[in-house]
Amino acid sequence: MPGNGDDARNFDFPPNVGGPSVYESLRAAGYRDCELFGVNWLSAEHRLKPLLNYHDATKAQIVVDFINDVMKFTGQPQVDLIGHSMGATLGLQAVEFGSLERAIRRVIVIVIAGPLRGLAMCPVVGYANPSFTVCGAQNYFSANIFGLYPPSLFVWNPNMGSNGLRAAPQRMPSTRFYAIGADINDEFLCQSAGFTADCGKSTYFEPASNVLSQLDVGYGSTALEVDYDLSDYSIFKAGGGDLDGVGHYRAKNNTGALQVNMLKSDCRGADCCAGYSPVCDRAQ
Repeated sequence: MPGNGDDARNFDFPPNVGGPSVYESLRAAGYRDCELFGVNWLSAEHRLKPLLNYHDATKAQIVVDFINDVMKFTGQPQVDLIGHSMGATLGLQAVEFGSLERAIRRVIVIVIAGPLRGLAMCPVVGYANPSFTVCGAQNYFSANIFGLYPPSLFVWNPNMGSNGLRAAPQRMPSTRFYAIGADINDEFLCQSAGFTADCGKSTYFEPASNVLSQLDVGYGSTALEVDYDLSDYSIFKAGGGDLDGVGHYRAKNNTGALQVNMLKSDCRGADCCAGYSPVCDRAQ
């Protein structure tokens, strides 16, 4: 599941440190092409406008149909779900929307492995800004329409709350959950507008016995560092860890080895770091 504005084909995007892509890592681990599937839940037009995209029933149904089609094609009763960024939150929404909890064997939520707690930038632009509908709160009339605004006393968005998507492991006890994040080096979770110390924690699930490993692979620059290079229309390092280390995108592109460990073994905690470098810390 690609992120907001991304293409599923980018799981074959090469990492900055050399070596195999996620797709190549999965192939080397024994997966065949007929076992690897991706879906673009946004049209090409909507991928060009990420600030206007949000969760709704139409997008969730695309993912529900996709999961059902994969199970039908493979003849298997379960699938493993890998989601990056908003593709992770949409994937989790779709599983519950389509009552597919028993069809999911393992979940790897990568980087803003979804923004499970929302985006730190959203309080700056507001929860009802037509130019930033990605930051919307939950629609009053439908629980399936919501953006990434962190819930508060005055803003209703329970999907981003403590009992929302990040509590999915508690509602899916037979599914194994993993998370990979870049913490403060994630330039989308921790944009300069947020200045929130815990912004990078948004990628992680609430503790549960079936949350087996939550890892921080981020390093390098953060989006809070001042560089006064206005070529990116910001006085801050807008690219975060992806400039010189691992941030939002490279936490997906660089971590093929981690993803294989999480899919093919029963690794827990930092044991899932086997074969991966340079930075891999246990976040929980």
